Amino acid sequence: MSERIIRLKKIFLIVVFVFVALFLFHSFNVKSIYLNYYFEKEIGSHASTLEDTYYSQGLDGAFEYVDSELWGNANYGVSHMVLHEFGHLAWEDVKNFSVLISKIPYKNYSSEEFWKYEGYYHGVMHSFFYESNKDNLSETSDDACGLFDKGEGINDFVSSLMFKNCYHAAGHGMLVASQGNLDVSLERCDAVERKSYVLDCYEGVFMENAFLQLPWYSSYGVSNEGLNLVEVCSNFEGNKSLLCSQFIAWTEIVKTGNIKASFGKCFSLEKDDRFQCIFLPSRHFLPLVYKNSYEKMIEVCSSFPEQDYRPCILGIASGIKQSGTGNPIHLESFCDIAGNDFKEECNSIS
Repeated sequence: MSERIIRLKKIFLIVVFVFVALFLFHSFNVKSIYLNYYFEKEIGSHASTLEDTYYSQGLDGAFEYVDSELWGNANYGVSHMVLHEFGHLAWEDVKNFSVLISKIPYKNYSSEEFWKYEGYYHGVMHSFFYESNKDNLSETSDDACGLFDKGEGINDFVSSLMFKNCYHAAGHGMLVASQGNLDVSLERCDAVERKSYVLDCYEGVFMENAFLQLPWYSSYGVSNEGLNLVEVCSNFEGNKSLLCSQFIAWTEIVKTGNIKASFGKCFSLEKDDRFQCIFLPSRHFLPLVYKNSYEKMIEVCSSFPEQDYRPCILGIASGIKQSGTGNPIHLESFCDIAGNDFKEECNSIS
């Protein structure tokens, strides 16, 4: 056999190998590539533009950018993270909690408005707490959240939403102020005066812990990167365990973009923890990744063990319903196709 033919055969085999490798890579990793690109590039792009807008046009101009460009065009999770970072920036510039919060342009105190601005709110309070008296954070949170007690034009529902958001934000700040110590932060949540909002504070602590796993998240040098969240959450019971567990797969998806492997971390958990572990990332990520495709979303949920289909579908339904996902799917249509024997629950999900 001539050297030319041998060389051509080798080239042919190399080409075949490359095509097979590319096919396998695309099949197994396309969603990972998409998510990694989306979170790192999309967050960076919006954060940079928002920062430039703030320095040239002030808070009013920055919020106009949020209204016209960020909200509705970016995924809710991206919008939340961008505004979290912006809240840090605004605090460093102004360092006045009441001024920064009073600038939020609420118009009718709707649920959509709370979702729209809550990342900013959390970022401001996060920074405020980091620079507060570390030995008195429970009292500090009560005083800060007292700004949202009922006033003119604010009904019980709106006041409750404000308090929930405020104590959630306090949880973010408490974890950073404690240098990432979960136990200390949760004890400070337990000590707040308004006991009906303790769980909101817990959730803020556990969400901040999730953020601190991300290598590109800035938080005053505090990092909990490398923790095994399945092991961490197993140290808690009851509501603490539930609220911790909802960020296990969520964190892995943001870190790695690998949807299948990330959800797999939920399958060893107990029933209620397992539900929460699947629900939140299904809400935030599956409508983003699969856009308008009912079939693809349902296919992902159907690939899970039977008991995990329901929390997956309900999570997607919640993501569709929540403003800011950029997803035009009608909730009722989705629930008619995917809801099986829980269509009513699917349609009424919040």
